[in-house]
Amino acid sequence: MARSMPLREMMHGDFALLAEGDKASLQRELSSGGRPIVVTVDPAGQVSEVWSGQGRGTPIVASADTPAEDIAASSSLLRELNREGAAIVVVSDDRPIGIVLPDRFAEYLVEGRSLRVNTLNESAPGDAGLAGDYTQSKLIVVCKTCGTRNALRSWVEGVTICANPAPPRHVLVRR
Repeated sequence: MARSMPLREMMHGDFALLAEGDKASLQRELSSGGRPIVVTVDPAGQVSEVWSGQGRGTPIVASADTPAEDIAASSSLLRELNREGAAIVVVSDDRPIGIVLPDRFAEYLVEGRSLRVNTLNESAPGDAGLAGDYTQSKLIVVCKTCGTRNALRSWVEGVTICANPAPPRHVLVRR
């Protein structure tokens, strides 16, 4: 099976980037003449929220080179992506460069599945193993409790502990 498509190839750039708390600009962008998606960043430039006509959604922040299969393989990230208003915010050098909406990601999943199974719904020949080493890209989750950026290979809501070394230790809560 071929290597998964990087998010960079799935994203689109039709979004507005605003400072967190700029309510006037947010309303203007979400109105009929503005952009359909708004990504807000905190004073440090880190993604904090994603907004659409549906309201505030969950931003799933991932590197532009992250293979889409890494997100597809995480049930917790797929659940987040299915929440109303959610979107994958694609970053390069910690700056948002594009977004992947749930509809586009669902298209990828359907297209990919048709390539991985045959008509009998069995694995296609050659799917059992890939040559070479594989390293899963890390996903960035910003903790709502303390603001710490967590670089994770997987994340389980309500279980994963925040990477902040300062006491008290706490469960990672997404923004």
